Amino acid sequence: MDLTTLRATVKLHVGLTHSHANVLRAADSLVRLLYRISEGMALRDAIRQEAGDWLSGKQADSWLHQDDCHVIGQRFSPACYIAEAMPASLYLAWKYHDDFSAGIIANTMCGGDNCHRGAVVGSLLAASNGIETTW
Repeated sequence: MDLTTLRATVKLHVGLTHSHANVLRAADSLVRLLYRISEGMALRDAIRQEAGDWLSGKQADSWLHQDDCHVIGQRFSPACYIAEAMPASLYLAWKYHDDFSAGIIANTMCGGDNCHRGAVVGSLLAASNGIETTW
C-alpha cells in the first residue's frame, strides 16, 4: 500500500473513536515513521524527518544523560494526554533506538500510562530492530 492510501486509512480508522486533531496528528506521524523505517530508514533519521514537530533530535540528545523518569515525569507528563505522551514516546524511541528490550523496559519503569507510550515505543523499536526471541 502506498503511503498516501495508508495515511488516509489510518486517519479514517482512528477518527472513528478519536477525532481530536492532536490524536489524528500523532497517528499520522506514527504511520509515517513506521513506513519510513520499513523502507530502511534509521529510526532517529525517521524521527527527524517525520516527527520533528513532536520532538527535535537536538532536544532529545540534550536529555540523554538524564534519568528516564526525570524526562518522563518532569519534562513530559507520564499521563496519556497525547501532547505529552507522543513526545515522551519518541524520546524513549530516540534514546533506545538500537535496543528493543531496554526501550520497552525503560518505558514500563517510568510508570504512568505506560501502555499508551508502550504501543508507540514498542512498535518503533520493533520495526527498527526486530524483537528478540526472549520476548
